[in-house]
Amino acid sequence: MAVEKAIRSILIDNATVKNLIADRAYPIVRREGSALPAIVYQQISGVRDHVFAGPSGFVEARFQVNCWAETYEEADTLADAVRVAMDAYHGTKESVVIQCIHLIDEGDMPVLSAENEELSFHGKRLDFMVWFNE
Repeated sequence: MAVEKAIRSILIDNATVKNLIADRAYPIVRREGSALPAIVYQQISGVRDHVFAGPSGFVEARFQVNCWAETYEEADTLADAVRVAMDAYHGTKESVVIQCIHLIDEGDMPVLSAENEELSFHGKRLDFMVWFNE
């Protein structure tokens, strides 16, 4: 779907985000052993609007953006940059007309090491509602 490319472009085209992650923005999962900090994004849900004649082309989708880093401070800094880049965004990106993006939830996502139950890296989760036209 083109909207995933648009989400990635919004993130990578933002100078602050790009400065923190370069091009390390991955769909669904982060590659094992890949450098941090990094972003992982995924669509959680999507509702397509319909009118009597059929689909209108308008979609309301929930996206989760996970920010991963070596330290909590780095994860928090990256999450702030992602929030600024995406919250209240509107415009056309990758040929997708985005009506609006709103941050609706956020939280911490610590990752424990299986061997010793110490934190192996830190994560912050941001959930956005994305309204766009297909």
